Amino acid sequence: MKRMMATGLVLVLLLSLAVSLQARKPARKLQSRDVSAQVKDKMAVLGWLEGTWTGETMMSRSGQKLADAVALTETVHFEMDGMILVLESIGRQGGDVVQHTWTTITWDARRDSYRMTAVTDEGGLIQPQINADERGMQWQMKMGNARAKYTIEKDGNERKDSSYVAEITGEELEWKPVFSLTLQQQ
Repeated sequence: MKRMMATGLVLVLLLSLAVSLQARKPARKLQSRDVSAQVKDKMAVLGWLEGTWTGETMMSRSGQKLADAVALTETVHFEMDGMILVLESIGRQGGDVVQHTWTTITWDARRDSYRMTAVTDEGGLIQPQINADERGMQWQMKMGNARAKYTIEKDGNERKDSSYVAEITGEELEWKPVFSLTLQQQ
């Protein structure tokens, strides 16, 4: 019994010592260097997206033909001194909101790539890596036994948004269009 108590006392003392030493450690930096200038430079490439974009589509996100057109409005602006791009897309049909997506894009200096997080009105969350430049952007994601691809191509004051799907059957993917729409910059 004395031996068990002594062992327990030693364990308590060791645990106290470990907690005490941990408390004395300086806080660990999340990042060792300031990369804000690099992030701002990379994000400036997407400056052409800033503004309000409007258009109509007769296709749903799943590619089904709709009876009535959906009027889309996408508002795009920068936050945090140009380091985060925020896109809010709202689709209305007959005055009712039928689609709502909120998206952020930033440059991840550690991964040397753009990162996107999008939340849909259906509770969906996507976080694909995207490829982007001054002409447009593209991202892909796996969806069960298929892949989905979304592209945005800039053409003056217009942009063409397109969605494709491909069944994964081997090395080659055969992309089939799901929907496409043209948005005008206001």
